[in-house]
Amino acid sequence: MLSLFIAKGINEMIAFLNADPLIVGIIIQKLGWKGYFLAKVGTKQLENSKRLRYIRILERFLKSITSYLFKVENISKEVFDKKVDNNLKYLERTEKIPLYKGEYSDLEKLVEKIVEFRNGDESIENIKSELLYAANQIEKSVNRRRYKKDKHSGEKFKEWE
Repeated sequence: MLSLFIAKGINEMIAFLNADPLIVGIIIQKLGWKGYFLAKVGTKQLENSKRLRYIRILERFLKSITSYLFKVENISKEVFDKKVDNNLKYLERTEKIPLYKGEYSDLEKLVEKIVEFRNGDESIENIKSELLYAANQIEKSVNRRRYKKDKHSGEKFKEWE
């Protein structure tokens, strides 16, 4: 259940937050000059939003690295390291959340593998082949779940004949 509160200033917001210990998280949306809109968020919603944020950052990390490896013709270890470092900044800012679904845990392992490759001394061609293969396997597992072949699809349209 969400309860709402409109505050005209910072002091009212602080008093509101200290007065109610049930508040776990706060969604703040600026409403122009009128103040701020505050809503109580339950622990389940907060955990869900943190988990989704973590998954999106992992996906962004992987997409950035794989698009670089796939699209650029003259790849180099230095540029790869720089890309990993830039994406690592975003990953370090977010709290690490345990992921229980198979494809998300595979995604997390692949991101950890990318960081290990950054710290290692393996050639960029080996890195490219391993990472693109692993990313492709993750995509295949996601697509396998999304698209399911209709069994006996010929029988489905017999009544139209």
